[in-house]
Amino acid sequence: MNRRLHVCLTTLILAAWCAPAAPPAAPPAKPAAEAFAGLRLGSDTLKEIEKRVTRREELVGPGKATVEPEENLRAQTYRYTGSFDRDRYVTSTMLYFSSKGELAGYDLFLKGRSTYERYGRELARQFTKTAEDRYEGELADGAFKGAKVTATLTAIGGGKSGYKSYQVEVRCLDILRQDKAASGAGD
Repeated sequence: MNRRLHVCLTTLILAAWCAPAAPPAAPPAKPAAEAFAGLRLGSDTLKEIEKRVTRREELVGPGKATVEPEENLRAQTYRYTGSFDRDRYVTSTMLYFSSKGELAGYDLFLKGRSTYERYGRELARQFTKTAEDRYEGELADGAFKGAKVTATLTAIGGGKSGYKSYQVEVRCLDILRQDKAASGAGD
């Protein structure tokens, strides 16, 4: 009797141990764009960002810029002399706000090829690659949930030393389009 019980238990244990694992689940769909470089488009406001600025760094602005010349989309601009996720390889950040103070886009200015590649991997993780160094996604939450976000990586020419710097542009033009429609500026 003991022998039979032992054989049965051994067989069950081996069957459970050798059984193939559950089939792998389908790869998850690309998540909607989340916080990138410490900033959230559509969710962060000018007031919230002003609170996050440290004493050693400053937020310079406001200025005005045309973000999309074809549609005449304009935004308030502020330059931040650092990075919101405390990355020491980000030399400065240009922020673009709607007239209501909603973050509609930003440019990160990077130093070093390895930082450029790291941000490229992060963009590929969060967004869908559409062309060389160009990515698209959508906002995950907030008032602009589902709005299209575009991101572009660009190499900026080096100075005398030939040391190149890089730029990451992240934009959500839908925020500025809604802002323009709400203000009634049709020109």
